[in-house]
Amino acid sequence: MLEVARVLEEARLLGVRLRERQDEVARACGQSRAAWQVLEAAQGGGESVAQLARKLGQSRQGVQRVADGLVDKALATYESNPNHRRSPLLRLNERGRSVVRTLQREAASRAPDVEQDLEPEDLETALYVLRALREAL
Repeated sequence: MLEVARVLEEARLLGVRLRERQDEVARACGQSRAAWQVLEAAQGGGESVAQLARKLGQSRQGVQRVADGLVDKALATYESNPNHRRSPLLRLNERGRSVVRTLQREAASRAPDVEQDLEPEDLETALYVLRALREAL
């Protein structure tokens, strides 16, 4: 049990560091981390705020606020939803897709080159363990 607790603590610390890095990237691109998450989640197009919230594991109200901000900044639009009259679909426009590409490029440029220090087998093991823990929780 102690080993699982140590792995979970490392995962938590990694999550903190990843959020810090995401905040840095988002700020450099004039966005918030929340806006980045919703922009990325909405790339597929044609999902309601409720669907996006479920995908992100966030509250519908929180995602609604961010989505409204994206629409206000002319990065996305709401379109009628043929399946639910009161739940419009959020769609990124070209400007929104451009912001996503900028965020992704900025994130890639800041990514540490850890692959040179880790063997591919070690990365596969880490991926396996993280997935197993996520599913178990």
